Amino acid sequence: MSPLDNSRKPEFEVLQPETTSSDVDGSATINCSYKYQSDTNLLWTGVFWRVGSPKGAYAYHPFPGMVHPSFRGRTELTGLADLRIKGVKDTDNTTYYCFVMLKTCVGNNSANSTIHYGRGTKLDIKSFSEPIQSQNENVLEVVMYVGVKNLIVFVIVILSLLYVKKRSFPSDVEHDIELQT
Repeated sequence: MSPLDNSRKPEFEVLQPETTSSDVDGSATINCSYKYQSDTNLLWTGVFWRVGSPKGAYAYHPFPGMVHPSFRGRTELTGLADLRIKGVKDTDNTTYYCFVMLKTCVGNNSANSTIHYGRGTKLDIKSFSEPIQSQNENVLEVVMYVGVKNLIVFVIVILSLLYVKKRSFPSDVEHDIELQT
């Protein structure tokens, strides 16, 4: 193979989508997959997730004590390497880095560890405050419409009753004249 031949696939690769999104208070799953040459003698695979940068705090670690307190109890692996974040908060709006460590056998009583990072996935948090505000405005419009409509009907009914009352009873002047005769 020539030195300029780029057709050779990498021995080990970690893949992540560029972005994903989630709703506040929901759960988010950030995908991560990895490929390695199957002709290696794989002894162990470890998957880890960092937050903010490849050297940032742990969002997921197999040992829970290593996980940053803001993620402790809220993260877990699903599938082989996907990160699930439960109870998503506005502050989770950042980039997450999947990294995978492979430990392979390279000979008698000898092992080699290789670590590869994904390029990071930006988690975009969708806030429901704007749609809820819009829904509240729509409800307010309906309530105002019904209220004004009911007020107009009420005024018409009152005026109608007053009109009927006036027509059925003579005025005080007419009533006084009838009493004097």
